[in-house]
Amino acid sequence: MKLLGEPPEERKVKPKEISQIEQGDFKQGRLVLNVTAPRIDWTYTVKIQEKEPPDFSHGVPSMGPFDECLSDFLVVMNTWLMEMSPTIGRLAFGAVLSQAVQSHVAGYKLLQSYLPAVKVDPDNSFDFNYQINRPRNSQLGINDLRVNRLCKWNVITAQAHLFTSGKSVVKDIDIYSARLELDINTHQSYSDELPHEALVRLLSELVDLGKEIAEKGDVP
Repeated sequence: MKLLGEPPEERKVKPKEISQIEQGDFKQGRLVLNVTAPRIDWTYTVKIQEKEPPDFSHGVPSMGPFDECLSDFLVVMNTWLMEMSPTIGRLAFGAVLSQAVQSHVAGYKLLQSYLPAVKVDPDNSFDFNYQINRPRNSQLGINDLRVNRLCKWNVITAQAHLFTSGKSVVKDIDIYSARLELDINTHQSYSDELPHEALVRLLSELVDLGKEIAEKGDVP
């Protein structure tokens, strides 16, 4: 990738679909650029060894602490926004965070501490999923710009697919994580181009709103 000063490890171009994917190892994970006609996605994700089974010895595979991974990612994104990005109509920041817990009950109790508006019954319920969007006005002085604060909360368990006698059996591995998925993005009602000189500050605002949810939970 030009942004990293070296060619990508992998590049896939689909002219008919007007799309291109470039990716390679970056810090603790893998950096992926996916370009299509309507959007550009930068993804910093955990490395996956396709020919090896996932290692659950330390819980659900993770890239490491959120703040550390975020710091590495933002250095690259800020450079791209300042020097290389095209005109942007909408900007978004997303993340998937997880915290290891001992059981689904422990996971529900942890989620309850982050969800004051929801009553969770840890002992007598399963398949809990909570999603909400609490928009706010941007604080950057951009007229009529609102920010969606979408968050999804649940508890996940690792599963193994066992193949015996031609049959597939799904078995839980007793590894649980409380999970938060963030999607912080500029509201679709904003129809102008986002000011180029404000993109880095806007990304910082989106990140701060996501970190607030991760730290304080579902707050207005």
